[in-house]
Amino acid sequence: MLYSCYSMSNTPSLQNMLFAAVDLETTGLDPKQDQIIEIGIQIFDSENMLDQFSMLIDPNLDVGIPVHITDLTGITSADLEGQPNIESVMSDVTKLLEGKIIVGHNVGFDLNFLSAAGFELINRAFDTWELAYVLDFDSPDYSLETLLSRHNIYRAQAHRALDDAKATAELFLRLNDFINHLSDSTIDILKSVSIKANLPFDDLFDSSVQLHALSSPKEPSKDKDPLRKIDLPNRGRDSTSDISNIFGPTGPLAAYLEYYEERETQREMAEHVYGALTDSTNLMVEAGTGTGKSLAYLIPALRFSESTGKRVIVSTRTLNLQDQLLNKDAPLSLAATDLPEFNEYQDPTVTVLKGRANYLCIRRFESAISQSSIPRENGLLLAKCAVWMEDTQTGDSSEMNINRKNGISLWRELSSEGAGLCQFASKECYLAEARQKANNASVILTNHALLMADLVSGGGVLPEYSHLIIDEAHHLEDQATAAMGFQINQSSFRELVDRIRPQNANIRSANRLLQSVVTSASTRTLLEELFAELTSMSVRLSETSSHTLLLAGNLATLKLEAAARDSERVWRISQDDRDETYEPLKLAIENTSLLLDESAGCVRKLNDLIHAEQLALPARDVINELTILISDLLDLRISIAEFADPPSDSSVYWIDGSNVRSGTSLNMAPIGVAQILSHDLFREKASVVLTSATLSTGGDFDHLCTRLGFIPDEGYRLESPFDYRASTQTLLVEDISNPGSPKNQQEIIDCIANTAIAAEGRTLALFTSNAAIKATYSVLRAKLRSNNILVLAQGISGTPDRLVRRMREEDRPVVLLGTSSLWEGIDIQGDRLQALILTKLPFEVPTDPVFAARSETYGDSYKAFTEYSIPKAVIRFRQGFGRLIRSSTDRGVFVVLDSRIVNRNYGKRFIEGLPDTSMKTCSMKEIGENTKTWLLN
Repeated sequence: MLYSCYSMSNTPSLQNMLFAAVDLETTGLDPKQDQIIEIGIQIFDSENMLDQFSMLIDPNLDVGIPVHITDLTGITSADLEGQPNIESVMSDVTKLLEGKIIVGHNVGFDLNFLSAAGFELINRAFDTWELAYVLDFDSPDYSLETLLSRHNIYRAQAHRALDDAKATAELFLRLNDFINHLSDSTIDILKSVSIKANLPFDDLFDSSVQLHALSSPKEPSKDKDPLRKIDLPNRGRDSTSDISNIFGPTGPLAAYLEYYEERETQREMAEHVYGALTDSTNLMVEAGTGTGKSLAYLIPALRFSESTGKRVIVSTRTLNLQDQLLNKDAPLSLAATDLPEFNEYQDPTVTVLKGRANYLCIRRFESAISQSSIPRENGLLLAKCAVWMEDTQTGDSSEMNINRKNGISLWRELSSEGAGLCQFASKECYLAEARQKANNASVILTNHALLMADLVSGGGVLPEYSHLIIDEAHHLEDQATAAMGFQINQSSFRELVDRIRPQNANIRSANRLLQSVVTSASTRTLLEELFAELTSMSVRLSETSSHTLLLAGNLATLKLEAAARDSERVWRISQDDRDETYEPLKLAIENTSLLLDESAGCVRKLNDLIHAEQLALPARDVINELTILISDLLDLRISIAEFADPPSDSSVYWIDGSNVRSGTSLNMAPIGVAQILSHDLFREKASVVLTSATLSTGGDFDHLCTRLGFIPDEGYRLESPFDYRASTQTLLVEDISNPGSPKNQQEIIDCIANTAIAAEGRTLALFTSNAAIKATYSVLRAKLRSNNILVLAQGISGTPDRLVRRMREEDRPVVLLGTSSLWEGIDIQGDRLQALILTKLPFEVPTDPVFAARSETYGDSYKAFTEYSIPKAVIRFRQGFGRLIRSSTDRGVFVVLDSRIVNRNYGKRFIEGLPDTSMKTCSMKEIGENTKTWLLN
């Protein structure tokens, strides 16, 4: 029996209620198979902590409790011997909970276990996880650990039932106190959404309810300025300082930064960037870790724009770096150049511009909360948005954490995606405001995705500009590839099918409006036929699209089996594949394409009917949504039709069945992007600057310039200011077996364990696949348990951001296993990270369709390997290395567990890509001793 929350409508004032915070420790996560081993209950009211209950429970297991549960809780099988069983405490617990509102963090987990154990509880319940998700909108995650830290709540011991229950009670009161800071209009929205979405919070969201925490909560942010100000002392800025002086030992940066260190390479880079902008030339500059390249391009950009009146676009790969530039580096750069945050017309000097999908559409939000019923997950996100809207001035979703089940897909229904088609601008619009700021700004901070969207659309996404700085430029080819390609999976169709169903809110609104004004019988008949057609169309499109993707998956399996590649799930479609086995898929694609076209036509008829009945003004929101829907249907039709036609020589097509969650997908990508980037981007600008910490291979920029079609007038490689020979020992392990050999996996585990023991945790091991992490995690965890070293793994132990945060903050020694996003962009300074392990040289998978197609353009396999595969892997290798030393005081060991770096001729190209470290080859047995010796010196 699964737990469900009960509504609290028509209940007495919460001031007069008693609450019971409940927490359980269990042997696992499944209430049908696992058992309760500890119960903790904290009784409290709106002002005081009252009674407590704590009891260990003997689960009567034939075997001991799982080792990982003991690791987590500290509870051993011996602790449970002689303790009461669950049946013997059931009466006391039930009596204690009687008449009280149960509070828990992820309370459904606890109530499901109690129900499975035989408890018959009818208590109302509040979930602090969900309440925090709504109210603490920008928390990095909603684990109890994180929330307690954010709200300064003490907990004696984590993962013990009573301590967790007491902390949960305190958190509940803190969150309720936060409600008292909300405006009446927001409270009204929260109450309405809670009722419509059947959330159990409607009585909490009542302005007459005043619950008070035991101590004051963190005050909500009052800073409404999207360009976060930093406290800078007034130390006599010199407005006439040139670029060199700004970075000098007595310049503005030295005045503003307490521990400023003059960096020659930073000053040199700034001079090169300023020269390129002023001379209208193209520049490529590689700035090693620690250079401070953000300031080295922002300050010249500001000074150039100030003196010429010309706009500069700064593009980064990640939204995180974009936000860092806005909130940290831009304020300092403005101060250092003695420039105001706003001009006399209140136009910003620096602003940020992101893609439409990042901004909340107020029109869509108001439409969503006005519905008579709201799905539960939608209700949680709408309530969260309502709270956030009291704080935000930008409407930028990065200010919230929406990483909840279906959160991203639900956000798309509220975002300004498609707002370019909006025909009505009478309401406040976050996107329009962001674009207006960008139109008037001197420097615009954007991201590669939006930069490429502007390129693909032929302009209009970004304001006009002639000077461009691209940071993280080594990712530009991948970003251009993504922008110029597409992926079609079941969710692509599911979303459109939901939007054309008559039950859809917009279609329903259109019907209601038309029914209210249509008088003629013929028009009513037409309307009925139209809605019948939409009902039929949605069913047929759902069935046909599913059948199409099923055929695609079957074809890929058939081709892979015929090629003796049974273990693979990705098949690249070639001209030779267009045989009789392809015909069923081709026919299904043509039918799907036809249905998409007919669906668009049907929605267009509905739109035309609204206009014919002169409902354009009252139905303006509906018209906008229907117009967007028509465009989306036709876009998908154009994309999927490419798979029915002979493949283009300039593109690569493939079927991917590797993603279990999203299912089979049809994919297309351009084989090359250099010509488009060169002709439509680089040649169109007066000056383009490409920068990154890793642009070169073999000492030059030839590889990246070829891949991007970029011709620099000047290129510079600026070494890191860090003394790597003194700070870093590189260990090249020469006797480890080759990747793929039977012994390699166990050898990697042993080497990581030996390194971690020698480094006392403080180890990051980087892998090239999720499968390799899964094969390592459980064995390594058992191996290091006796050393009290905690093993965390990406994809298993939490999100990348949370894992990095845990590595910084955990009291226990930590080993972190990571892949993909952890190879770059993370910053763990100090002694929290002192050993970095690369388990394998990061070559691309040879059968990856895009990689394989691009390799073929080099003519022969040797040339492709030496001129494409190796340079690409070397750049990735260098990015991985850059995770270790993040400040001038860091010290660490870099271990390469791939003997090919020593035993193959191409290995020296990877070694040459490293800075001048203290390097030595060693055996697997010597890793631990070498690591320990280096870190102790």
